[in-house]
Amino acid sequence: MRNIKRLSVVLAMILTILAVAMCGYAEEEIDRSEIVVGIAQIQYTSEWRIAETNSMIRALNDAGYQVIYTNAQGDTQQQIANCEDLLARGIDYLMLSPLESNGLTSVLENAKEQGVPIILIDRWATGENGEDFVCYIGTEQVSQGTKCAEWILENVGEDANIVVIQGDPSSSSVQDRGNGFYEVVEANEGLTVVADQVANDSLTEAQTVFSNILQSVGADNIDAVFAMSTQMAHGIVQAMYEYGLTPGEDISVVSINGLPSDLEAIIDGDFQCVVQCNPFVGDKMVEILDQLVAGDTSPYGQVYYVEDTIYTAENAEAELENISAIIDNDNAVAQAFLG
Repeated sequence: MRNIKRLSVVLAMILTILAVAMCGYAEEEIDRSEIVVGIAQIQYTSEWRIAETNSMIRALNDAGYQVIYTNAQGDTQQQIANCEDLLARGIDYLMLSPLESNGLTSVLENAKEQGVPIILIDRWATGENGEDFVCYIGTEQVSQGTKCAEWILENVGEDANIVVIQGDPSSSSVQDRGNGFYEVVEANEGLTVVADQVANDSLTEAQTVFSNILQSVGADNIDAVFAMSTQMAHGIVQAMYEYGLTPGEDISVVSINGLPSDLEAIIDGDFQCVVQCNPFVGDKMVEILDQLVAGDTSPYGQVYYVEDTIYTAENAEAELENISAIIDNDNAVAQAFLG
């Protein structure tokens, strides 16, 4: 009996050694320099989108993957063309941030036919997770809207008149943020939305839209404004100053993004709260990509969220230094790649 136990122990040790050796062999067999990863980005103009793109390029370069980057310049047809070009060039994986949730069905179908796995980055596309694309990596945008409404409830008051300024209503991010925000509003009778309009993530459009709202609704009837992106929030603040209003005193400004210019706006008193939409997805993306390359199918059908932070006057200054360092590092690598 004792000999049988000893034999079992020896066999277990042998199996463990073989498993470790096989894992090591599998890792050595993965040559990332032979794997081509395509990035189909929406645009490279906004501060947030630049930070996200640079994070992706930096992480892929650090890991040793080949990278082909495309920029749709804010046009869905251009993004479709970019994706088709990437597939024609023989990429192995596609990192896709959809401009429109319903506009890329043909891309998903063609990639599936060609056996090219797609990972959705920061925005959803119409399709079944795990079937039409591998998984989603990004931020939990419903909770971002929820946190904005909760901040208003706790800091502006239980009885507050709110203006909502949306981005592009066709994007999943706007839909999710709106759902999260209105869930809190509907659960609290004292919160009233007095105007809800679209400004398409444009500073100038938001400035015009909010100026018109101030005239039609009246500044005295507005306690807070929720802008679904800080691009629009900057325009809203300009409209307030033109109207002779002081942000934070006359009307509180709450928004989503959380980049250096946003934190500076908090420090200056222009914004009162910004819920981060974390653009630094690169490291998580490479982590999941490494799993797929190694033959691990567990990422299929999964949703991976990067952590978001709530910025206010209490922490904006300290967080500004940290975020600026990350952006500077990512930017140096990305600019060397982009030339």
